[in-house]
Amino acid sequence: MRSFIYLMGFLFLSIPFAAQGQDFWQQTNGPPGGDVRALIVDGDDDIFAGTWGAGIFRSTDNGDLWAQVNDGLTDIYD
Repeated sequence: MRSFIYLMGFLFLSIPFAAQGQDFWQQTNGPPGGDVRALIVDGDDDIFAGTWGAGIFRSTDNGDLWAQVNDGLTDIYD
């Protein structure tokens, strides 16, 4: 019983520290044109966004600037 009380006390006291270390999302303008349908984070800074109608975009600065990376891709409807 004493072990259970110690465990519960430890868990209760560690909750504020666990919440501080979590990552968070911040809204950006996103890539231009089309709705984002898929999002992939590769490494620390690279983000790829697949859009409906405008292709694939890449950001290397956590989403501040976006560049279209459609070279070599074909349209699935052609």
